[in-house]
Amino acid sequence: MTAQTPQTYDDLKEIYQSFISRRDKDRHMNIFWETNPSKFNNGNQSLIELSGGMPNESFFPIESINLNILTEPVSNDTIPSIVTREKPEILSLSRTLQYALSEGFPPLIEFIEKFITKLNNIPLYDKNLWKIILAGGSCDSLFKIFETCTDENSTVMVEELTFVPVVSNIINTGAKIIPLKLNLNNKDEGIDLNYMESLLSNWETGPYKHLERPKFLYTIPTGQNPTGLTQSVEKRRKIYKLAQKFNFVILEDDPYGYLKFPKYNHENPLENPYKDGKSISSDEYIKNVLMKSYISMDTDGRVIRFETFSKIFAPGMRLSFVIMNNFFYDKFLKFQEISTRQPSGISQQIVYSTIHSMTSSKDDKDIIESWLQWIMKLACNYTERRNVMLQALYESESFKIDQFSIVEPSAGMFIIIKINFDESKGNIIEQMNKVFNLMDNNGVRAILGYKMAVDQEFSKDHLNFFRLTYSYADNNNQIKEAINRINKSLLEYFK
Repeated sequence: MTAQTPQTYDDLKEIYQSFISRRDKDRHMNIFWETNPSKFNNGNQSLIELSGGMPNESFFPIESINLNILTEPVSNDTIPSIVTREKPEILSLSRTLQYALSEGFPPLIEFIEKFITKLNNIPLYDKNLWKIILAGGSCDSLFKIFETCTDENSTVMVEELTFVPVVSNIINTGAKIIPLKLNLNNKDEGIDLNYMESLLSNWETGPYKHLERPKFLYTIPTGQNPTGLTQSVEKRRKIYKLAQKFNFVILEDDPYGYLKFPKYNHENPLENPYKDGKSISSDEYIKNVLMKSYISMDTDGRVIRFETFSKIFAPGMRLSFVIMNNFFYDKFLKFQEISTRQPSGISQQIVYSTIHSMTSSKDDKDIIESWLQWIMKLACNYTERRNVMLQALYESESFKIDQFSIVEPSAGMFIIIKINFDESKGNIIEQMNKVFNLMDNNGVRAILGYKMAVDQEFSKDHLNFFRLTYSYADNNNQIKEAINRINKSLLEYFK
């Protein structure tokens, strides 16, 4: 296919109509309320609204919310903020506790747009042809996209190891999943590009020739779950060119993109460039630390980018946003209107108020900078935790006698360790379960890697790992103790 830069909405519709599911084409919404502003105009009199099935704000049981906002992670220093039915006027409780726009509150969307523009996470095609929509967390965002775009005739490429609830979303639409090989090393991180290109170039004679060519690639490009690996910019450019050549849409799921780490220093294991007197500036962070996103390369409207507040604010907010071309946006919005109706108003309120309370300034640049500083402080804390866990792993007796190997993460929340089993002991899954039970008996839990495989037979050479999470432990000492318990478990297994 020849790549085409859309100039109009009709261009988008022509290019991407074939990417819409049968269910979406059959989906209709019956609206009984007026969507146009009233033409009533009678001096000082105001319109009396008797049409909406909404409670008056005086019936809401909350009069105000007091927020005490941390100045930085793992701190007791706070900034007070109060939200009432009247203030802040732009997004008061009387608005956020009420039924509202399905796409989300405009003030929060406007902030997000300015923020991603600052970070250069915006498409290259016409600004009037893409939009941002809020949703109820990335799982909700992805569910709606797959319901909108895939059905029994669809094929979706997915990294062979991934966040498997997404696999359930795809399968439940009737679509078929094609696993892509991953390079589990720090030299060529992520999707095996040679395998992917060969698969697509030889589709009609390959192992999936009985299926339709892929319509989508679902990928977690930065701090991939479960591997912690990050695709290089060069690899992303090549994959985008494959998307143009073979006409598929890239679903860029990037929950860990802002939690990007410097390379682990074996000579100085606890080195942390986010602090250590070096203090990375926000401009350096944007230019030299953050990875260039797929959507920032997108000239065609063929990237749908998923972001979330779960990893940089709080997962209980269930608040996310999606950046996509207007044609996909309209389809997504229509489904949101008849399903969840709107993302949580109170979650939007708390996120918006928190971000705007991190600085006393009302200037957009200062508000963006203060939110960016918060994110960088999170990345600093995660870098420290990653360093502590890696140091403990490398210093463990079990590692020193070659019972496991380590894949160092470049972003996110996870480290994977690959257990060096003796093949003569038989079934890898059975052996992994034995190690898991020993770890459980010794008081430490980790994720069995084989449970994150899209197809266990396809990934049979990559089932021998555990995913370790360093984000949830109470402190560094707890991380060290967890690794001590893993070390004890492996020594018991191999004795």
